[in-house]
Amino acid sequence: MLEAARDNTCSEKFFYNQAYKDELENMGLMSIDEVFGFSGGEGLIKAGLGSYRERIRFELGGKCIAFLKRYTNVPMKKQVRNWIDHKAVKATGEYDAGPIELVKVGIGIPEVIAVGYEKGLLFEKRSFVITAEVADSKSLEQRLPSFDSFADKKNFIGKLAKFSARFHRTGFCHRDFYLCHIFYDGVDKFTLIDLQRVFKPGLFAGRFRLKDLSQLYYSSGAEVFTKADRLRFYKGYKWIGKLTAEDKRYVCEINCKAKKMASHDAKHGRKAGYAI
Repeated sequence: MLEAARDNTCSEKFFYNQAYKDELENMGLMSIDEVFGFSGGEGLIKAGLGSYRERIRFELGGKCIAFLKRYTNVPMKKQVRNWIDHKAVKATGEYDAGPIELVKVGIGIPEVIAVGYEKGLLFEKRSFVITAEVADSKSLEQRLPSFDSFADKKNFIGKLAKFSARFHRTGFCHRDFYLCHIFYDGVDKFTLIDLQRVFKPGLFAGRFRLKDLSQLYYSSGAEVFTKADRLRFYKGYKWIGKLTAEDKRYVCEINCKAKKMASHDAKHGRKAGYAI
């Protein structure tokens, strides 16, 4: 449960997780100014990251590893686009905290330590979110589970398929549904990170589900996952035993999108996760 700091004003809001209050106070991270003045930790560089975005990894008072995302002067056009997509007028940092509906249906998301923003008359001036590192888990891009047998691999693919299907049944789509944004504890728990773009697309849900699946398909390297594995995932995702003609067309669409992603990355000198 997030609590509001007592010195909030109409234009400034700061919310924090009571479980981390002492650590935040000890590190001087209990106001908007303090969070944006924080200069500790390790800056995380990511290609293509907008100049208005900043990511920092730091240790929060010996209690956990935390991640701070700060947003300053987010372009107005970007803010309006967020309002439309999310059907809610919020600050950028608030979107990054993720929809609480996901937690209610058992979809794991990072624990929020603090979130806040400063607004002008209409648009945000700056906002942030601090989240805790996903405990005892690694992203599937960093570390896939070891497959000692075909049965182990099949079991994992089935778990990932069911998790993906459960996420999409909420009506939400991720829009960055790559292995690097899915964490796994090696047993049965999956956690989604980088939630800023997660939204309910409404009429265009099919289009965005296709995009999510294509991104997941693309990032599942051919050196590990065969075509048969990908079909096994799809059958698990759809809860079917045999592909219909419609399913075959859909799989072809996923494959085509993945090839386009691979071609785009190859064109820009980036290693493709998917073999063309």
